[in-house]
Amino acid sequence: MAEHINRQEPTDHFKNALAQCRNTAGIQEGPQRFWAEFLKTAALVAQAGYSLVCILRPDTQNWTVAGLHPPNAQDILKTPGLMQAVEQLCRNAQAKGDATGQIEIPPKGCPAELAAIRLGLQEEEPPAVALFISENKKQTEPSLPCTRLHAIADIPLIYQLRQKLNQSRIDASRFSKVLDVALEINSQERYMAAAMAFCNEIAARYAFDRVSLGWATGGYIRTHAISHIEKFEKKNGRGPGA
Repeated sequence: MAEHINRQEPTDHFKNALAQCRNTAGIQEGPQRFWAEFLKTAALVAQAGYSLVCILRPDTQNWTVAGLHPPNAQDILKTPGLMQAVEQLCRNAQAKGDATGQIEIPPKGCPAELAAIRLGLQEEEPPAVALFISENKKQTEPSLPCTRLHAIADIPLIYQLRQKLNQSRIDASRFSKVLDVALEINSQERYMAAAMAFCNEIAARYAFDRVSLGWATGGYIRTHAISHIEKFEKKNGRGPGA
C-alpha cells in the first residue's frame, strides 16, 4: 500500500503544479506579476530549485536573464560557467524546442541538472526560453523534465492573448461610448441644441455636476453651452482659469 502511494505522489504533484501554472494565464495584472507567478509555478512543475526566463536581445543576439525565481537567488547566476551553459541551452532550445545539460554548483560540487524549453509568445515579442536548475534531480531519464515542460510552454502566449483581448474589449467599450455621444449630437439640427446635447451627455456619462462648452479666441473664452441649463448669461473669460 505504501509503495502504491509513493508511486502516485509524483503524478499528483505534477497535476497540481500544472494546474497552478496554467492558472497564471488568467492573471489580470501586468507582465511583471505574470512572469513572477509563472516562474514560481513552473519551477514546481519541473521540480526545480531555480527557474529563469531568458530573452534574445535583438541588438546583440545574445541571451539575457529577464526573470528569476526565487527573486533573491541572484548568487546562482554567479556560478562559474553557468551563463555560458545558459547561453548554449537557450540557443539549442530555441532551435529544437528544448534542451538539457549539467553543471556543477559550488561549494558542494554536486552536479545540477539544467532543462530549457522554448516559450510561445506573440510574433512581435523577442524569442524567450524558460530554463530550470535542479540540484537534486530524482528523475532517471534526462528528457522527462522537458516532457513535462512542454505542457506549460504556451502559457505565456495564452496570457498575452487574453491581455490583448481584454484591452480590445476596453477599447471597444470606449469607442462605443464615443459613438453614442456622436450619434446624440448628430441627431440635433441646430448648433445650440447639439452643444447642449454634448454637455448633457458628458455630464451624465461621467457623473459631472456641470459641463460647459466654450470657444477660445484671442485669449478669451466665450461659453456657448452649460449642461442642464438652457439659458444663462454669456460672459467672456480670460486665461486658463476662466
